[in-house]
Amino acid sequence: MIRALGYPAARDAADQNGPGRAQPESDQRRTVQTMDLVIEDLPGGIKLAKLAGRLDIPGAAKIDLPWNVLIGNNLKVIVDLENVSFMASMGIRSIILGARKVTSRGGRLVLLKPNPDVHKVLTETGTDAIVTIVGSLDDAIAAVG
Repeated sequence: MIRALGYPAARDAADQNGPGRAQPESDQRRTVQTMDLVIEDLPGGIKLAKLAGRLDIPGAAKIDLPWNVLIGNNLKVIVDLENVSFMASMGIRSIILGARKVTSRGGRLVLLKPNPDVHKVLTETGTDAIVTIVGSLDDAIAAVG
């Protein structure tokens, strides 16, 4: 059963258990980690975008506006993927479109330190042929410089 605040199914389930009674463990809401984006300024006009969480449909939607502002206003972008726990097709799409937009304006977008699972996704989808992936901040700075 899907439970959402305000929908009759959620109210019915609460009524069945009685006031103050906990829902059975299988019915309890799960906390889903979403995406966070923190942008730092580095010397030389470089922007470091630190992503953390799941870069899936909800994660990509959450960062869509600040991501597009970052991509639209900067030519040197490093995207730190070290704390990205999962990447789905919408995340790959956001990265590729961002890289193409920056590149079309004469800039460079580089991916930094993806974890092994995310790195595998990026290489198996051919994203690494479009966007440079590096393992250190020094290499990333050199690549966008």
